[in-house]
Amino acid sequence: GESQDSSDMEGINRIAYGLDFGAGYEFNLKGLVLLAEARYYLGLSNQIKDPEEGAYIKPNGITFGIGIKL
Repeated sequence: GESQDSSDMEGINRIAYGLDFGAGYEFNLKGLVLLAEARYYLGLSNQIKDPEEGAYIKPNGITFGIGIKL
């Protein structure tokens, strides 16, 4: 495979910050508890160093999770 050249990351900020929102719910099913969760990450930082006017990359994401509580 190709090795990643450090110059590939030269124009990118390595630190990102933002807000994280989430909610979860527990479902009781005959002695078993099912957990469901959803989270949204809203990136507030521009990942481009010295961007041209109107250019931006902001990380945003949605995650979903399920689990079982015994």
